[in-house]
Amino acid sequence: MSNSTNNQHLYILEKSFIRVFEDNTDKYISVEEIKKGTCIIEDNKSAFVESIIKTKYTGPICKKYYDNISIGITPYYPIYINNNWIYAINSNLFEIENVKEVYVYSLFLEGYGYENIHQIELFGGIIARTLNNETNNNTYFNLNS
Repeated sequence: MSNSTNNQHLYILEKSFIRVFEDNTDKYISVEEIKKGTCIIEDNKSAFVESIIKTKYTGPICKKYYDNISIGITPYYPIYINNNWIYAINSNLFEIENVKEVYVYSLFLEGYGYENIHQIELFGGIIARTLNNETNNNTYFNLNS
């Protein structure tokens, strides 16, 4: 593991909550609790976690606060707002905070490639893409930046 990472990678900040189906219940759990085989749900779709990468991160984070819960993602994490995919940094949903040596997570869901587009739902109903979203020519999907 490196001590810092490029902030253009797609990372979810520790203590952020993600929607899952666990113990016959639709609920949100902390990203730290997610492991291989966890069932992630978004809308009426589901996928299982194939792997999760935990690393230390120093840099900007887009944070959103809900009472005693906050979510955080790196600035170039794609999110779905107003029928468009945009980078988190280009939305007005988040406050930008600089963090130092915190843990961040990347999720890879089952089924890799263009035909298996996967999304996750963060607490507060924020929809975000996962790292295993490629297009036919092995580049990330186009975003309205």
